[in-house]
Amino acid sequence: MSNVDRMCVRLLAVSLLPLVIAVPIATGISAFYNALTQMGAPEPSVDLPWIVALVAAVACLVLFAVQATRIWQWKEGKSLDCPACGCLLGGARDGRWGPYRRCLGCRTNHSEK
Repeated sequence: MSNVDRMCVRLLAVSLLPLVIAVPIATGISAFYNALTQMGAPEPSVDLPWIVALVAAVACLVLFAVQATRIWQWKEGKSLDCPACGCLLGGARDGRWGPYRRCLGCRTNHSEK
């Protein structure tokens, strides 16, 4: 796997996090609804598990669009790239020796100065 492939996987894997978090939550809400109906309570009128899943899917699409835009800007040469491997650099961070950026491909730190 090349550094560019690693960079793309790191960027696009973040867009799946809302769905990974929402599926257990929706499953738990559905199990709670089933337990309530088995005890004889009236069925809830709002289908909350589907709403949670829908919100998570929309969040996934928005995050995917943001990350795909970052990759597109990198391919067009409109963003900072790593001097060692040419991959996209992450956001600026404050470190012990001043601000730096981490490469999303080779994971090395590069000084802002």
